[in-house]
Amino acid sequence: MKILYVILFFLAFSSNLNAKDKYQDLLFSEEAMLDNDSLDARFNARDILNTKPVLLEKKSFPKFRKSKKVKKRKADKEILTNAPLGLSWGATYLDTKNLGVGLKKIEMEDSVNAYRAVDLPKPIKDFDVVDVVFGQDNKLWRMLTYSNYFSDNQSAEKIMTMYKIYYDLLNKKYGNAKQFYTPVIINVEFLDKNGKKAFKTKELPIGNDDFLKQLQSGQAELYATFYNNEVGVALAVNVDGQGKSYLSMDYKNLRLLKRREKSTIDAL
Repeated sequence: MKILYVILFFLAFSSNLNAKDKYQDLLFSEEAMLDNDSLDARFNARDILNTKPVLLEKKSFPKFRKSKKVKKRKADKEILTNAPLGLSWGATYLDTKNLGVGLKKIEMEDSVNAYRAVDLPKPIKDFDVVDVVFGQDNKLWRMLTYSNYFSDNQSAEKIMTMYKIYYDLLNKKYGNAKQFYTPVIINVEFLDKNGKKAFKTKELPIGNDDFLKQLQSGQAELYATFYNNEVGVALAVNVDGQGKSYLSMDYKNLRLLKRREKSTIDAL
């Protein structure tokens, strides 16, 4: 399914670009202005994804613009809510460090104050890379997780098994699941009623005999979105340049984005 707008947030892609060149923001951009008065009004798949995600390479991290320096302070406890991996939405850099989490500065396009996080309170064993984003106001509002790599078969059977498991778990926790699949379309020859050769198009299904290569090249894409009143999540199937498959999950706190929008509007 071809959907959504090509703007800031998961630009033009090619399968040979590095991860952060290709992986743009799912859900809402930190700096994008939202245009509805009601938070619930924008809770649908079209609004959750500004652009479709593409193939990632999770261990490539080119440098982008410089992040603003984080102030070392604690957050007001009343704004904190539970986040994945034992963290708290709205927590500051210092709050997170005080949990024993190791934070190493990285650069991420369109997101400032981003860090690679290790020694998390509640790690997920299937996901070995975690990036967190505190934003311009030093409040944790985004988390990206990348799974272990799989040496997969051409049908991408291993990663599809894992995708289905996490699809069900995310839907159980957040709800409102919606899957998006961009298939490869081929021409199939057949004989018409007059016995003459003709052609019709056919969409290749998920898990076809060349599915892994189609995902790797970007010809096929598969991802899903989930959301509740607090958080939006995008789950994507990816294949790196060496043909290894893996999943990515992109969490964004929608209420923090809503508050930031309101604050900006009030200041205008």
